[in-house]
Amino acid sequence: MANPEPKPIHQNVIGRSITTEMKESYLDYAMSVITSRALPDVRDGLKPVHRRILYAMNVMGLSASAKTRKSAAVVGEVLGKYHPHGDISVYDAMVKMAQTFSFRYPLVIGQGNFGCFTKDTKVRLTDGRSLSFEDLVKEEAKGKRNYTFTVGEDGRVNIARIQNPRLTRRNANLVKVTLDNGEEIRSTPDHRYLLRNGIYKEAQYLQPRESLMPLYTRLSKKGDAPLTDMEEYEMVLNPNHDEWVFTHHLADAFNLEHGIYAHSAGKVRHHRDFNKLNNSPENILRMQWLEHWRLHASLTKARHQNDPEYVRKLAEGRRAFWDKKESRAKMSERISLQNRENWKDPEYREKKRQQLRDINLAYVAAHPELTEIKSKRLTATLKRLWQDPAYQAVMHERIIKGNQNHKTNKTGKLKFDAICKYVLQNGRELNEFSYEQGRKTVYPYGRATGWATGFVKYYGGDTKAIQTSLVANHKVKKVEFLTEREDVYDLTIDGTHNFALSAGVFVHNSMDGDSAAAMRYTEAKMSRLSGELLRDIDKDTVDFRPNYDGTHKEPVVLPSAVPNLLLNGTLGIAVGMATNIPPHNLREVLAATIHLIDNEDATTEDLLQFVTGPDFPTGGIVFGSQDLRHAYSTGKGGVVTRGVAEIVEQKSGQHQIIITSIPYRVNKAEMIIQIADLVREKKIDGTA
Repeated sequence: MANPEPKPIHQNVIGRSITTEMKESYLDYAMSVITSRALPDVRDGLKPVHRRILYAMNVMGLSASAKTRKSAAVVGEVLGKYHPHGDISVYDAMVKMAQTFSFRYPLVIGQGNFGCFTKDTKVRLTDGRSLSFEDLVKEEAKGKRNYTFTVGEDGRVNIARIQNPRLTRRNANLVKVTLDNGEEIRSTPDHRYLLRNGIYKEAQYLQPRESLMPLYTRLSKKGDAPLTDMEEYEMVLNPNHDEWVFTHHLADAFNLEHGIYAHSAGKVRHHRDFNKLNNSPENILRMQWLEHWRLHASLTKARHQNDPEYVRKLAEGRRAFWDKKESRAKMSERISLQNRENWKDPEYREKKRQQLRDINLAYVAAHPELTEIKSKRLTATLKRLWQDPAYQAVMHERIIKGNQNHKTNKTGKLKFDAICKYVLQNGRELNEFSYEQGRKTVYPYGRATGWATGFVKYYGGDTKAIQTSLVANHKVKKVEFLTEREDVYDLTIDGTHNFALSAGVFVHNSMDGDSAAAMRYTEAKMSRLSGELLRDIDKDTVDFRPNYDGTHKEPVVLPSAVPNLLLNGTLGIAVGMATNIPPHNLREVLAATIHLIDNEDATTEDLLQFVTGPDFPTGGIVFGSQDLRHAYSTGKGGVVTRGVAEIVEQKSGQHQIIITSIPYRVNKAEMIIQIADLVREKKIDGTA
């Protein structure tokens, strides 16, 4: 008996080309990416991640009138309920919606990377000065470039250019950070300070005894460099490496890195204005040895002949030199050594003995009575006074009172410290001459302790002890929340994003297109425009759908009472599809919308009377009106933009190119690097 044929297990198998299967599966995946991640919805102008962030913030009650909450809480809400992809992608999307240079009309109000200082806070500059934010803004407006110290990722101190000092926030809340050296810094509570271990911490969370990253400077002395003439140059301490480096070497490294000149220009680092303490990179020049020697020789000769002020200052310098005890001691030692060498010569000894004997005999012969008379008179006066009990009592009281004053008078030390701090902040060596000059400036109409008294009385004659007392240890003493509110300022440092205050500590700067602080440090809430996007969402204005795991509902699109797609534009790239819409001005878009409502047959030409073109948050100029009209008419086309710059003539006769705006989405830091590369490659010349 024959066995029956086996029946196939799958009776509906359809033959299919693997090429067709791969093609359709890929397209299905591509469309899924397009609709769920990459491209925005034209109705609200938002990609899914942005829509979910705003909806989550709305559910959390983070309206424009509410208090901000930690960004980490918002990110956690979005990840847990709506967007299970990754915290970094969600946080980056939220940060971008808060950046005024990314969104024409920000949808999120952020706090964290926006901390700032009051206008009287001073920044330590490399040219030896300490300027307030208010003065930095004024000098920037005049085209002057300033440079400060910054700490790199390796913990070494470098030099960086100060970018865009500016007013960042009006009527802001303040805290006052007091350091152990007596310095007080007023900033917003969220401004971040660089700790000694390289970690940033907001002012409001600083604790007593926490060490901040310090800026230590001093003037070089003999032995700091192989060359014998390298004294009284400013040096900076690399705190993580316990090494002192010359500030003008750091300025030279800055110039080499940015292509200002090359190593082949020479081995001598020369200060253009001959001021050793002005270490601005613009004041440092490389020269050959012979060229440098000839420059100094010719300048010295010319100034001796034609510059009375120079001659006067030389005379003052000589007087200042001889007024210093250490200078007199040094010269005395030098002369003493020379005399001892000379004294080894028998003929020289005999000659000097004879000269001294003749001089002494001549003086005694001419004035035999003077010495004896003065000695007897002084001795008699002191003996007579000391026999009087009343005189003894008065002198005893004066001695006791004087000793008590020396022990309890703190005002004298405070004034002495204030003058010393003024001298050090202005980049000068601390000595008797500089102190007395500073005393006339700090206390022009009042009395203050003299150098000779304060130097020995308060610090035991140790200059290093004064500097240590005034600038170390840079530990936090206390943090106070202030009731007053003020406008606050900040600046930008490309790359390292930190700078030195004159208080001697490093702090973070406002960032321009760089990555944000960790989400645990920042806070956020929705802007008023976001409130318009979500208005009436609870009144069945839009459809909802289940979230990724079916436990919650999320809107398919936001109600969007404003045309966000046109206001903020968008950029999306997907598989085989892309869109790039520039931002526009709110007033222009609303005017065009009203006109279209009233005139349904309005043409593109009609609407272009209201919307004249894109409105970029970073400024710039749009070129090609015909190309622009074509793009608006067809939905396809390019928008050519250029930055705005002007040539300004300085007092010195040199010219500067001042860039006031750059094209949209151009990274300023990258642009500066590219310019430096072009200078280095000799494709751009004539720069200084």
